[in-house]
Amino acid sequence: MSERRGLILKLTAGSALGAAALLSACGGGESQPQVLPSTVSSSPVAAGSAPESTIRITPTSTAERTIVPFVPTQAPTREITPTPARPADAFTPVVPAATSDKAVELDGKDQFVEVDATGMNIDNGFRLKADINLSDSFPLSGGDTIASIGDDEAFYARSLSTRCLGKVGALLDGQDVCTNVSLIAGQWYNYEFDFDGKSITFFINGQQVDQEVWVNGALKKVRGNVIIGRRPGLTNRAPLGGLVDNFQISTGSKTEVNLNFDNGFVDSSPNHRVVTPNSNPTLVNR
Repeated sequence: MSERRGLILKLTAGSALGAAALLSACGGGESQPQVLPSTVSSSPVAAGSAPESTIRITPTSTAERTIVPFVPTQAPTREITPTPARPADAFTPVVPAATSDKAVELDGKDQFVEVDATGMNIDNGFRLKADINLSDSFPLSGGDTIASIGDDEAFYARSLSTRCLGKVGALLDGQDVCTNVSLIAGQWYNYEFDFDGKSITFFINGQQVDQEVWVNGALKKVRGNVIIGRRPGLTNRAPLGGLVDNFQISTGSKTEVNLNFDNGFVDSSPNHRVVTPNSNPTLVNR
């Protein structure tokens, strides 16, 4: 057996080259080991002993490789009805049922339509719907009232209150309720306001755009007739300039008011309420 088989090699600081020479002397006719450029670092050792070394081999070159990004399989997309609202221009305009479909045109000044509300009780819940098309940008003088019921219930295409200015909103028992939706003039929208005694929900073109909790219980201030196109009184009337069609108020499964204007100013609900146009609003094709 060769004496070299039992040789133990221990490197000390500064001994890398010595190790190579020793291996060369012991190697005889065998192939010589390759010594690569290295970095030697010493760690603290006890006094009187030689520090041990760590040899870090630094490769002379690094082969480049290209990493192809992982692309996950595309999952099918779903359209989720957003709450709160999307921008108004994202809603699909309401298309009339036929070219002969009529709407009432209001001038944003003095014109409105009044509907007798005798016997109508909306205190514990109701739904108000209307198709609307605003004729101009938001007026500085006030909002656009789709309809009002007495002094304390109003439903706005563009609110006139400081907190809700220019947004779709409502006044319920004298309290402002807002959405973050602004409607664009010249487009048809379907406005819907739902009140169930516990919550208030707004829809635009069938899509829920806002919902708020109502903690005040039944309405306590409902009084007066339904006025389409403005609020009552001589001040703060917030008249609507534009077109209104398919106006409806219902309580549960009961229709209280139904005006589609195809047959003039006639309420086609079972109540056959008296309808009075004021200041000569006109009926036009949609």
